[in-house]
Amino acid sequence: MFADTYIYLIKDRGISLSEYFNIYSSCIFISSFHILYFGVYLSIYLSIYLSVSPETSPRRKATHNAADAAANYIRWFQETMAEKTARNAAKSAATFIRRSHESKAEKTARQASETAATSAIVSESSAQKRTRWQRDAISTSAARAVEGRTERLERLQTVNQRHHAQRGL
Repeated sequence: MFADTYIYLIKDRGISLSEYFNIYSSCIFISSFHILYFGVYLSIYLSIYLSVSPETSPRRKATHNAADAAANYIRWFQETMAEKTARNAAKSAATFIRRSHESKAEKTARQASETAATSAIVSESSAQKRTRWQRDAISTSAARAVEGRTERLERLQTVNQRHHAQRGL
């Protein structure tokens, strides 16, 4: 397609090789996301570009400039979409990786705390539990007789903290 089109343009239109490469590369870039439409882009661009000779009249020059502006807009739009797509893909990949790492860290922490709590509960035998409960009950009943409100609150907080520590909470 490249050689046939270029020969036609050289013979009939007098376009230089550099002009043709500019047109051809613009159409390749524009159609990079829609590869099936490359021929359509090339033929439209060439028909606009070749139908106008900038030297003939101000009106034709304006039309030629409009064709160039349209091609530049299409090229800019495609570049912008490509940049946006790449940026969004990078963002979503980073978010996915960060979330997967966070969830792994959270999962590991949760499993570690569950394992510690389970091992603390399992390691304490029934007799040890009964002894601890009796000791707490005796100390509580003995302390109630002589303590005031503030002391009782402090004692209950201490007992609760000890229970939570043994459960691994």
